[in-house]
Amino acid sequence: MERISLDAEAGARAADIGELFERLEASGRFVRIDRSHPATMYRGTMLSARELEALRRIGDVVRLGRVRRIEADRVVLDRGEIPTSREVVHIDCTALGLNNAPATAIFQDGRIVLQQVRYLSPSFNAALIGFVEAHRDDDADKNRLCPPHAYPSSPEDWPRMMCGTWTA
Repeated sequence: MERISLDAEAGARAADIGELFERLEASGRFVRIDRSHPATMYRGTMLSARELEALRRIGDVVRLGRVRRIEADRVVLDRGEIPTSREVVHIDCTALGLNNAPATAIFQDGRIVLQQVRYLSPSFNAALIGFVEAHRDDDADKNRLCPPHAYPSSPEDWPRMMCGTWTA
């Protein structure tokens, strides 16, 4: 409950998205890999303090946008390119860990479509959906109790995700 109250307080006091993320970071709810740059992407990743420190030791961070393609001698990005070679291993760390398909009714005739109901908690979401399925008969009522929400991708997605979580 304390985490929910920290999120709510940060949201209530923030004047804009930037301040919201500053407050969430100050409360310990969010961290940035590089504290010198504002967040431009939000994934809701869970990692240990040790993993975070290891990520912070990575050098040669390129901030030229998304990778468009990798060629034999260069990496082409949104806002430029960098040289590379066949001896370099490239690792894509931008993918979502979970499917972010368009939201659809969770309870459908003869089937259940697992999706996020409460933010960033796949195990809880599956358990909640299972509980509602076991205790309610009407699909419309079950869908009212379990509205689907997309996973966040940018800082601007966070307030929408939280509002959906709190109103469910």
